[in-house]
Amino acid sequence: MSSLFGASSLSSGAATAKVGEVSRLRTAHNQLKALREAMATLGVKLNKTTASKGQAASVTSAALGLDATLPDVITSREEVNALPGEEVDPSKPFYGFAGDPNFEPGFEVGDGAFAVNGATVQVFTDDTIETVLARITASSAGVDATWDADAEAVRLAARGEGGVTLGGDSSGFLAAVKLEGVSSSRFTTVTGSATSVERDPALTPTTTPIAGASTATVTFGGDYTGPVDDTFTFIVRQAGAVGESAKTFVFDVLASDGSTADQVRIP
Repeated sequence: MSSLFGASSLSSGAATAKVGEVSRLRTAHNQLKALREAMATLGVKLNKTTASKGQAASVTSAALGLDATLPDVITSREEVNALPGEEVDPSKPFYGFAGDPNFEPGFEVGDGAFAVNGATVQVFTDDTIETVLARITASSAGVDATWDADAEAVRLAARGEGGVTLGGDSSGFLAAVKLEGVSSSRFTTVTGSATSVERDPALTPTTTPIAGASTATVTFGGDYTGPVDDTFTFIVRQAGAVGESAKTFVFDVLASDGSTADQVRIP
């Protein structure tokens, strides 16, 4: 009897192990299925946009379903008062008993106006940098205007799709805050949160293979011409089933002189 019970016990143990193995395989299968489904929904879609120079651009990945919208950002080309030891106070009026914002010598702001994306922004002598920036933001230009205290500079950022164009200044404000003749930067957004800034982007039409995913490509629309030697960074949030909250895709665009390799790196 003991021999019979021993055999029965052994058979039961083998059956239990078999059930455990089947359970693990089922769990692995379900995890792989969830992973496939998560990857299928990984791609984010952002609309095609037009830059301020009237050029259209799209950055897409056929395999990842990735598009990037590139609204413009313009900042002062240097500190508004770049002289050593000098600081600008954006809360002080251009003329008044309380002093002035401390522009560099030779720059003055008076009654007048300038245009942002075709919207007229009025400027008065009793304005401050802050009140003019608030007026830009409240206008129909579709631009958020802010004072960067750390950089002592003005920052104009397009909302969503679109660009930033300046012109027609009769007040002297754009010159005083170092915005005259400044090229826009490209503000790259994926999922609406992760950002990367690139200076003076002029994309050379090219298709860039993604390392480790030979069937995927990142394509730059052919409407852009000129060199690019900066780096875009995309951070795409993944579903929880993938096992990571975010993935960073970095690609370098081939410069006009061929000095930068075409590639996408997936860390």
